[in-house]
Amino acid sequence: MQEPNVKSPCIEKCVLSELSVCVGCGRTGDEIAGWMSASEECRRAIVAAAAQRVAEAGQSSVTTSLSEKPRRQA
Repeated sequence: MQEPNVKSPCIEKCVLSELSVCVGCGRTGDEIAGWMSASEECRRAIVAAAAQRVAEAGQSSVTTSLSEKPRRQA
């Protein structure tokens, strides 16, 4: 039985902080850029690291409203 694909943690709040970390999902710019070519193992590591960043920032992507329009920096 094949393992299920790791889903992107993107919550469509795509804005990079001054540290190049997405304020929505917690991934770095490099992690976002490499997501499509990343192995399942690498994706699991990215998701874990992103969740840790979100927790450390005191944010909760689970409770964030998905109905808000994504904002992008100019």
